[in-house]
Amino acid sequence: MFDKKYYKLSAPVAGKQQDVINKMAIAALFQEKIQEAEDLWEQGIGRFPDHVDLKVNCGMYRWKYAVNTDD
Repeated sequence: MFDKKYYKLSAPVAGKQQDVINKMAIAALFQEKIQEAEDLWEQGIGRFPDHVDLKVNCGMYRWKYAVNTDD
């Protein structure tokens, strides 16, 4: 049941624009479209620099996959 590697919203369109961008990035990540997810997060953070969910989800992705290091 929890082994599924997909996000239930494959085409999220409802909500505030910054939330939709965040959901689209998460959906892309679950579909293994890594570059698309990164691009969406960068676009979203560029347009909405104070949106916490965009920053947290992008940061967690970068930490989990060692994109960011302590150096």
